[in-house]
Amino acid sequence: MQTEELFSEIPGTEKLSPTVDAYDELVKAYDFYNQRLFNGDLPGCLFTFQRNKRLFGFFSRKRFGHRGGQQVDEIAMNPSVFAVRPVEAILSTLVHEQCHQWQACFGKPGRRGYHNAEWADKMAEVGLIPSSHGRPGGKRVGEHMTHYIDPNGRFMALTKELLESGFALSWYDRFPTAAELPIYVGGAGEDDLLADITGTDGMPLGGEELKGVTEGVDGSGEGELPSYRPASPLSASLASKGLDVVLPGSDETKKGVTTRAKFICPGCADAAWGKPSLNIICGKCKTEFKRA
Repeated sequence: MQTEELFSEIPGTEKLSPTVDAYDELVKAYDFYNQRLFNGDLPGCLFTFQRNKRLFGFFSRKRFGHRGGQQVDEIAMNPSVFAVRPVEAILSTLVHEQCHQWQACFGKPGRRGYHNAEWADKMAEVGLIPSSHGRPGGKRVGEHMTHYIDPNGRFMALTKELLESGFALSWYDRFPTAAELPIYVGGAGEDDLLADITGTDGMPLGGEELKGVTEGVDGSGEGELPSYRPASPLSASLASKGLDVVLPGSDETKKGVTTRAKFICPGCADAAWGKPSLNIICGKCKTEFKRA
């Protein structure tokens, strides 16, 4: 039985199955790039969503085992940046990790997540240019690496094709860890940043880093997220995209992610907590609660 058929038989799941949706989109993107960039040679993976203030994503070799004896690689993606990075940047992180997986399967990875020349050559082949600082002229190998996108490379051409087919990453974390995370597209001017930063994670992983952000392999992940000013102009573009997000530094995040307010009945002093916009009537006093 197909997953969609299984869910359609469960009352209340006909309209929304977010877990299936979110992971299915990643699997579709993985399969697309596997066929078009890696000749279908990659063996598949088990995706995980992992929030991390230091990483965009990472690859870990044979991280999961099945009770039947099988083992499978992990590719982790950080959903807390999905709302504040262009989809091209998020997908470039995925392909970055697929390059680590390719090297783990068919090449010779560097020790402890070191990004060596073999990995760098594969990245360039698929259209992602390794760079220690995410711009042209950076080191192409090292412990902490990132990449920028070749505007005329295979990745960009295929990603355009994928997005034109209607592909999207539908779900995002409403509380991103940074206000804006741009990625450099080679050949573009400073005003033409598209969006990405990447590095390594810490176990036998592989990844990419851009000025403090790492994508990794086996414990090396996409690196530390850089610091951005809370007053980023991206907040306006987010609103225009219709995304309901709470940016770092906003009033809603200064005391954590809670959005509850306290209300008190002026008659009996009973208290209630809820969304600040609530209008509450006391059942005993028939009096409107007041915001505490």
